[in-house]
Amino acid sequence: MLTEIRELTTKPFNAAELASAKDRLLNSFIFHRDSKDKVSAQTNELEFHGYPADYLRKYRARIKAVTLADPQRAVNKYIDPSKLAILVVGDEAHFGTPRSALNLGPVQPLDVTIPISAMMGKQMTEAGGQ
Repeated sequence: MLTEIRELTTKPFNAAELASAKDRLLNSFIFHRDSKDKVSAQTNELEFHGYPADYLRKYRARIKAVTLADPQRAVNKYIDPSKLAILVVGDEAHFGTPRSALNLGPVQPLDVTIPISAMMGKQMTEAGGQ
C-alpha cells in the first residue's frame, strides 16, 4: 500500500490507466441509477450536500473531459506520503510481523479499552437505573 501511494507522486499516470478508470466510472453510472428509487435517493443526497441541480446531467461529460494532467494535479495537491498516519488495530501478540519491523516510524500505542465499570454504568443508565 505504501509503495502504491509513493508511486502516485513519482510515477505519472498513463493513458491506458485513465481510459480504464473513465470506462469503469461511465459504465457503472447506469447501474447506480437504474430505478426511480436510486435516482431519487441520489438526487436527494446531492441536494442535501449542496450540489447543483444539473450535477447528474453533466456528470458523464465531466468524466469524459478528464485529462492525464487532472489526476496528477490532484495527487500533487492532496497526497503527501510523509504525512501519512497508519492505524494498526489488534492484539500485537497475533501479528505476524512486529510493528517496529515495518519501518513506519515511531510506534505510539493507544489504549482503546473500555473499562468494565464504564460499560456497567452505561447499561444501568440504559436500563433505567435498575
